[in-house]
Amino acid sequence: MFLMSEIEELEEKTEKLTKLLDEITKEFEELQSLVSGDNSALGCFLPNTRINMDGSKEEDECLVTGWHPSEKGFRWGGKGREHPTIYFRVSPNRSYRLNMNIFVPKAITKSPIKLFANDVEIESFVSEGQIKKTIYIPSNLVKSDKLKILFESDFWDPSKLNKTLDSRILSLAFNYMELTEV
Repeated sequence: MFLMSEIEELEEKTEKLTKLLDEITKEFEELQSLVSGDNSALGCFLPNTRINMDGSKEEDECLVTGWHPSEKGFRWGGKGREHPTIYFRVSPNRSYRLNMNIFVPKAITKSPIKLFANDVEIESFVSEGQIKKTIYIPSNLVKSDKLKILFESDFWDPSKLNKTLDSRILSLAFNYMELTEV
């Protein structure tokens, strides 16, 4: 009996240490990006700024991972089989609304599209085609001056569907995005 409680105590301590290590790793990665001059961890985009996916220099520097280059007013996600991620610089403990216009290709319509705010799932939906979507982000998820938005969906390869030469790995296409304070 005594041995069982010691094992449970060790498992609990291990779980706490693992969470702490994850937090330390995340902070270390953010510090590394600051030292290397990468502004993405700071959050380049401010609320009430419309991101037109037009390939501007600021946009290219601030879209974090999983973004292909702009293509005349839209931008595909899925580069490197990574989910498109963007950081905003925000005021802590405030609620926000993310307005966006995205295209969901038929190739990935069977699986849900999930949106995460600071690593917490806030929305899941299944759709196809061009859609306008507004997502509410509650203040309890905005604890610091950074808001990380991640779009999770399936990936697809256009060359395997319609015999094109485009063999990129894609996910969703984004026309615009704007974060507004509620």
